[in-house]
Amino acid sequence: MHLEIASAELLRFSREDFSESQEIRRKEIRANFQKMKAEGSNLPQLEEELIKRRKEGLRHAQDVREHYESKLECANNLYMELTACMMQLEKREQELIKREQQLTLYNKHRKSIVRPIIKAQEKLDRLGKKRTHRSGSEVTTSDSMKNTEGSMTTSSELVPASPTKMHARKSRHRRNNSRGSMKDITSAQISIYI
Repeated sequence: MHLEIASAELLRFSREDFSESQEIRRKEIRANFQKMKAEGSNLPQLEEELIKRRKEGLRHAQDVREHYESKLECANNLYMELTACMMQLEKREQELIKREQQLTLYNKHRKSIVRPIIKAQEKLDRLGKKRTHRSGSEVTTSDSMKNTEGSMTTSSELVPASPTKMHARKSRHRRNNSRGSMKDITSAQISIYI
């Protein structure tokens, strides 16, 4: 059937051209057979090379995986240490906040206790200074009275000032926002005269 299709072309060829093309085809066939034999002998080497390449690729992949796992383990350890440090810092911050709150409460309580004591001591110092000043003035006045009147009057006979006058005098010298009571001041002044 193939010959019938190619009969027109074959009839055009001369015998010499046909024999030459036949020779060329035989040479090509021999060359292809030799290549196939050579490649057939090289097939085990090619397979070995492929196996070696695959093994090297697997080794490289295993090395990369081991390296990645070691780095991942280091990163996990660092993360755990960091979280532990953060927890310690948070605990310390909470302790510091508690201490600051306790100190502020203690300082407020201390101020509320200490301030009235300091103010009371200052008042006592002022009263003490006034007492010494008045007692000194009384002594001088009593001495002058003795000198003027002679032996007829004594210091016990001196009449103290009336409480209303003392109250008026004290109200003039009293400071604003003073917490002392007038009864304490008048009783202290009366005790000086007695």
